[in-house]
Amino acid sequence: MAEIEAAAGLAPDACRRLGALGVGIVEDAEQLAQRLQLSNAEAERLLSMSNAWWRISPTDEQAKRALLYRIGEQHFRDRVSLAWSRAGVEVSDDDWLRALQLPERWNRPTFHLKAADFIARGLAPGPQLGRALAAAEDAWVAADFPVDQATLAAIADAAARTAH
Repeated sequence: MAEIEAAAGLAPDACRRLGALGVGIVEDAEQLAQRLQLSNAEAERLLSMSNAWWRISPTDEQAKRALLYRIGEQHFRDRVSLAWSRAGVEVSDDDWLRALQLPERWNRPTFHLKAADFIARGLAPGPQLGRALAAAEDAWVAADFPVDQATLAAIADAAARTAH
């Protein structure tokens, strides 16, 4: 992990290094956090590192953007670093380095659909509206964050229909 941090130009990070040494699954993160009496923020980072790090592909740009959108920059860097450290490749691997540098070249977009968009489609405030918003956001992420109004309207229409 220390070599990966150096290769990527990241500052040395004790929490990330602890994760590399002792976190494979959620239970590992929970036990470390408890035994070492880590702060809530440190425990959260370890828990994030334990979550599906093995599924990260250094070459799947859309999946990496979706992950970065969902978990934020710090957790993204932690999880990608962990995956890289366990991938059995050299620290000079360009694909992993590019994956780790995604936050530097891609800005997290803002989801433009709001509750009012679904109320205008006939949904009343409440759980149904929340489900429609969540479904629309999931569809928007799966579609790789489109910004054109026609696509957003189609996503909102489909989510509103399924929420009824």
